[in-house]
Amino acid sequence: MPLTFYPTLDMRIEGIDLCATAFIFNDYLDQGEVLFRTMDRSLTRGMLRCLEPRKQLHDDVIDLLGAMLTVHSSRVQWFFPSIFSQIGTGQGEIPVEALSRIKEQYMGRANRVLKIYIPICSDGHWFLLLIHTPRRELVYLDSLASDKSKAKRHRDIKKKTEVFLEEMVDHDDCNDCGMYLAQWMILYRLGGSYNVERITEYSRMRLAVDMVLKYHNELRPTFIEDALQHWRAYVKDPPGQE
Repeated sequence: MPLTFYPTLDMRIEGIDLCATAFIFNDYLDQGEVLFRTMDRSLTRGMLRCLEPRKQLHDDVIDLLGAMLTVHSSRVQWFFPSIFSQIGTGQGEIPVEALSRIKEQYMGRANRVLKIYIPICSDGHWFLLLIHTPRRELVYLDSLASDKSKAKRHRDIKKKTEVFLEEMVDHDDCNDCGMYLAQWMILYRLGGSYNVERITEYSRMRLAVDMVLKYHNELRPTFIEDALQHWRAYVKDPPGQE
């Protein structure tokens, strides 16, 4: 198949996941076709291609991952969208209408919140700020091992979040910084761990498949039907749908 991102045997991408991979990363299909939609946000086939190896994650992918995690959090954990980068990097105030939308879609009661996740992009590099409200603790997670850059980001974070906390209660890293941020958001929600050993091609393909096949995707039934039809056009005995 004319794919831009091929699964390898060691990935063990099988069954409907394999059909989904072939449908997402087919270079001949319409790159503008919407494959994921939730909370009035959507992802096209072309946007999901940012999950290919060595590519930087698009902020829409990070935002939709936060929206998916919000569903499981009972609003005691807040996964803010990437527009909050403006707080961490001093790029200006967030419009009032955007704040209202964030409050409605991502936040719950301030007296119940346990953790707040804020993805921040600075000079094309993603890192994660986690606010642990019961401990009044800031956790800074960054995949780029540059002491000079980290010092600057620490100063920006401290300056921009002190007021926020009170009110609310140059090395190449192969463009994996967004993937590290995504994995930290997922892992810490599940078990409080920051231990992401490394980002692999499987990490990227798994996230793409999970995003379109999880029930958060309003287009999931249509996607599965289309992916299976696409697969059957190439092989006589497609893998069974589980």
